[in-house]
Amino acid sequence: YRTYVRERTSFQRSWTYAEPIFQAIIHGCQAGLYDSAVEMYRNDIRGVLGQETFGLGLFLVSQFFDTCFEVPVRALSSANRRWILNEAGLILKGRGKLEQATVPLRAVLSLSEQAEDWANAAINATNLSELAELRGDLAEATKSARRALDLARRTDNLFQLMNSLGRLAKLLFQRGQTQDSHALLDSISELCDAHPYPEPNRILLVIDADYEMRRIQATKGEIHKYEATGSVHRSIPVSYTHLTLPTKR
Repeated sequence: YRTYVRERTSFQRSWTYAEPIFQAIIHGCQAGLYDSAVEMYRNDIRGVLGQETFGLGLFLVSQFFDTCFEVPVRALSSANRRWILNEAGLILKGRGKLEQATVPLRAVLSLSEQAEDWANAAINATNLSELAELRGDLAEATKSARRALDLARRTDNLFQLMNSLGRLAKLLFQRGQTQDSHALLDSISELCDAHPYPEPNRILLVIDADYEMRRIQATKGEIHKYEATGSVHRSIPVSYTHLTLPTKR
């Protein structure tokens, strides 16, 4: 393990120079140095994983489990157990294994709630909601979105709260509950007015939510309200539901 760690100095965040890192992670796990190995994976490998290399990422992540993608090794710290479960779920999701991805994502949500880590629990619930939507299960997606909103309300992160409101509003609209969807989107606008955000991604979140609200109004025949939003809203894609925060490292 230490030999491979020394060789990693030539690593240039590309697959050409990554072999020592792969070996270091595997040997680190075999030596019981799980926390060090997961830090190496997180810092040196995760950033270069792509769709075509998810298989290798999944193999490396599997080294941190006693029961593959369900029960992490006990030697990992509590925070790293949650992190590796989340990572496994996201990689499985990226590979299209949607049912399989549900297991680690549900497990990490439960652990985050037990740790009273409400911010990450809200993110975990949002990930589950997105996964259920991909499976076509809007009822389950809505249930998880409501859970994410409840958890987000326990934090002091207004951006996360707005993101959760926006996701639930979208799902309610898809299920034909337009009045409830309107109410949630109005809440986002009110939060924007009360708490202006300087960061670009938060501004985009608010604008996209407002754009979506006007689009919903347009589908109900309220075209004059839609036109009143101006060209800046119509020029921005509706992507606010994808602006989820990364799990804390």
